[in-house]
Amino acid sequence: MSELPAVGTGRIAHIAVAVITFKRPDGLAKLLECCAKQVRTADRPYRLSVLVVDNDAAGSARQIAESAGGMRAFDVLYVLEARQGIPIARNAALDGLPADADFACFCR
Repeated sequence: MSELPAVGTGRIAHIAVAVITFKRPDGLAKLLECCAKQVRTADRPYRLSVLVVDNDAAGSARQIAESAGGMRAFDVLYVLEARQGIPIARNAALDGLPADADFACFCR
């Protein structure tokens, strides 16, 4: 990961947020709504990607993640990790992060 691009370089920082969820549709919907409200400024532009790692083999978060893609404020990536467990889901998130992300974080 690198520092934020300098002002005036024309490069936009790509920030990726990984969200691991297991049967929490209301919390996931609320988080995605908050992401859509992020404010960009001309002096610090950025691109936001949200990676939803669904740790439910039934794919209970798929519909919420896919419907959030219509918000257009950020890219939504969806990964189904059927094997349960936080370490397994975190590894799936690391594997699923966009290759061009400058910064990545996990959301709790």
